[in-house]
Amino acid sequence: MLNKNKKFNVNHETKVFDLKRYELLNNTAQAIELYSQANSLAPTDPAILSKLASIYDAEGDKSQAFQCHYEVRYNF
Repeated sequence: MLNKNKKFNVNHETKVFDLKRYELLNNTAQAIELYSQANSLAPTDPAILSKLASIYDAEGDKSQAFQCHYEVRYNF
């Protein structure tokens, strides 16, 4: 059981690192993909949707940004 938890933590830490790296490199398409995957794995985490909204807004995709903000506001 401990090994599974350790593996999960390593994978989680790797994903967080990847997200930050893609943000710093301004690879927003990859950042959106990874945050979307994170959202499907943790749909009750409003921070993920908020970050997605920020990325969509920076990309000029106001419709997707609004949808993410709406979900955060009315689902959490």
